[in-house]
Amino acid sequence: MKTETTNVASIQAALRCRESRELERQGEYEEARRRLGDLFPPLGGEPEASGLSEDVRAEVYLRCGVVSGFYFSARGLREGQAHARRLLEYSHDLYEVLGDRDKQAEALSAQAVTLWREGELKQADRLLELAAVRAGSDEPKAVALINRAIVAHDVGDYGRVLDLLAHAADFVHENDHYPAGIYYHALAKVNRAIGEEMFEPARFQVAIVHITGALYHYERLGHRRYGARGGAILGNLYRLTFEFVKAEESLTRALRTAEDLKDRTLAGQIYDTLAQTYRDWGKRDKAKTCAREAIRLLEESGEDIPLAEAHRTLASILHPEQSDWRNFSLDACLLAKERELITRAILESGGITRAAEKLGVKVPRLRMRIDRTFPELDDLIKPQAGKVD
Repeated sequence: MKTETTNVASIQAALRCRESRELERQGEYEEARRRLGDLFPPLGGEPEASGLSEDVRAEVYLRCGVVSGFYFSARGLREGQAHARRLLEYSHDLYEVLGDRDKQAEALSAQAVTLWREGELKQADRLLELAAVRAGSDEPKAVALINRAIVAHDVGDYGRVLDLLAHAADFVHENDHYPAGIYYHALAKVNRAIGEEMFEPARFQVAIVHITGALYHYERLGHRRYGARGGAILGNLYRLTFEFVKAEESLTRALRTAEDLKDRTLAGQIYDTLAQTYRDWGKRDKAKTCAREAIRLLEESGEDIPLAEAHRTLASILHPEQSDWRNFSLDACLLAKERELITRAILESGGITRAAEKLGVKVPRLRMRIDRTFPELDDLIKPQAGKVD
């Protein structure tokens, strides 16, 4: 009777895990958590996995670890990533005993994402490198390589990004929509970044092709959040190539999705891009309206760096004669304000992780911003290296 009960419990838990993973791949992380039900542990707790077979137990820990990373990150709970990583490490160890290389790779990639959120880019890259080696089939290998490219993008090493994505291309298949979507998305972002930094407009056309490919896969996957982000990128690329009608259409679609998802940060950033589009298009009144809405939303969401960018956009609309808005960096006055905000956050918080939380941005983005624009602030961080952040 006990064996029969265990089998039924394992079958039910395996079904919940499978459905939760499908919801993860659609970006529905809250629904994925709900689907796990009482399997999902509170912060610092353990999944309710007693009496389950070893393979199902390993999958329960894997799914709970992945969802915990997203769930606690969205709620700004600093300790949530360490909690998620502990669950994922246990899952990896179980799968290692079971000899499932693909699941080991998936657990390693998910651990790397938790480190990425904490700004530990070197450690994240090492785990992703191991995941790519460990993976036995194409999908987990592709995901690990693409995530390595994302880490390289965050430190501005665009040559390495292109190399990693070229390697990943061997393992990406058009009928596997998740890796295909993030692959084309990463290609679009790196080409846009190179186009902006190197002033190579032809790169924008390449990026348009790639982000269009990503949007196709996100639609097939049902990932609305990634679809909105991709649509925002596409709209901005159309702005950069002076195709303003297409830019407006793409950004308006992305905005509707962001508002439906109640994602104020994403909606604010899209309004900011719309404001820049209308400004460049010569529609000043619409530009002002969108810029002010961007500022309102980003103030509510507490995103200081995107908020500074939105203020820059509004300044360029109100005072076009004083704003060299075609430059890709912030104006000098806003750079000074941004530097002041970052400095204050580091000094008050005692480290980069808490500073990022205070500023309302991801640690990798703050780390990249300091490295590229304010390298002198690195001296404020290094003395804190011995402290627990």
